[in-house]
Amino acid sequence: MRKPKLPLYAVSIDKLPLDDRIIAIMLRAYLSRRTDALERLSSIIREGVVIKFPTPPTVQELAAIPLDTVLDGKKLAELINEAAETIKQEEVYSPDPEIDNIFTAAKNVLDSIDGAEVVRDMSVNLAEYITKCYYALKYE
Repeated sequence: MRKPKLPLYAVSIDKLPLDDRIIAIMLRAYLSRRTDALERLSSIIREGVVIKFPTPPTVQELAAIPLDTVLDGKKLAELINEAAETIKQEEVYSPDPEIDNIFTAAKNVLDSIDGAEVVRDMSVNLAEYITKCYYALKYE
């Protein structure tokens, strides 16, 4: 039995703007279903000056992101596209037409996601969110 990726859900999306939240929720949903989530994030993150903790860090300590962490834009765009395509393929249906319309609208939003555009226009908040997810998984 695969253990759930709860550390990803410990990283807050509350301060993200709505457009960033959509991407964050999609990435979280995608990565939480993968057994190689840490490796996937490791492939796009190059650590800079790393703060070492004597014991596993608390959620508050995870807020202290290492300085000069670099996200590989091309690989991040590919991850975003892969996540959107995978989540879009999931079969979600509700017998309630109003709820089913929400699922249809969500899939339409996923259709419009372009990883390269997301990366090109990415806010600092979204970059920090992705980095915090990496560290949450790394110190799980």
